Amino acid sequence: MAQTPLRSAATLHTHTTNKNFTSWGAFFHDDNVAVPIVDRIIQHSHL
Repeated sequence: MAQTPLRSAATLHTHTTNKNFTSWGAFFHDDNVAVPIVDRIIQHSHL
């Protein structure tokens, strides 16, 4: 059985928003949801 190839960590994604990261808690109605989302987005990002 053939193995499926692993995904590359060098995938390019572009995210745009007109809100500051500090305003995302209001958007998601909960800072406890917004913080991990922002953390995952900026973990390996170049801002």
